[in-house]
Amino acid sequence: MRNRLGVAVLAAGLLAATGAQASLAPEWYLKARQEAPLHLQIRLTEVEAADGACTLSGETVGSFREAAPGRVEFTVQCLTPGVTPRPGGRAWFNPDRFAAGMVIEGFFEGADPDGTLETALDQLSVVPAARERPWCSTTEFRCDLP
Repeated sequence: MRNRLGVAVLAAGLLAATGAQASLAPEWYLKARQEAPLHLQIRLTEVEAADGACTLSGETVGSFREAAPGRVEFTVQCLTPGVTPRPGGRAWFNPDRFAAGMVIEGFFEGADPDGTLETALDQLSVVPAARERPWCSTTEFRCDLP
């Protein structure tokens, strides 16, 4: 029970740090990280937020599993004006958390030939910079951010 509480606290902290809200048990998010074929660092080049969605475009600057396309794009749910978040297992992000030039580390289900990605249960975080090793763990629900 104590371990489950610790995982829940870590999950809440990580979601707060990324400006996200979601509602599955933490174990589901950790499993999504572990099973995702892609674990990437992406430098954002463009952010478009409208009608409850943020479309994030960028260049892959680090790949820790399968090879990924250089140019990628993916969409996450965002709390844009007038949008009420729906309950569920997908995260709702604050669009102010994303800007061109930022580096995001995330877990993805795979890439289409055109570079379109799908997040693994929205497991992504803004990280300080690209680096040779991941910031975010796959064995614990945390990212080693300064």
